[in-house]
Amino acid sequence: MSLCLLGLFGCTSKPIKPRVITVTKTEFVPLMIPAPLTRPTPIPKQTLITNGDLLSINLRLLHALQSCNSDKALIKQSTQALKQ
Repeated sequence: MSLCLLGLFGCTSKPIKPRVITVTKTEFVPLMIPAPLTRPTPIPKQTLITNGDLLSINLRLLHALQSCNSDKALIKQSTQALKQ
């Protein structure tokens, strides 16, 4: 029996070529965003009685929106720095 197996594996006319396998490993790195950039932006509150009050609340809301956009820009910068 062993002679039969030897005959199957011992002699071959062509050498066996090794097969190359490429393995890709994907690793996820958690993004650490600074805490001040993820804090909620306070919503300005004001009682509207006059047109001046309306102007005041509009300016305060515009400031809050600019603060949010500034935080988003800083988050974008920090994520782009990690990609490089």
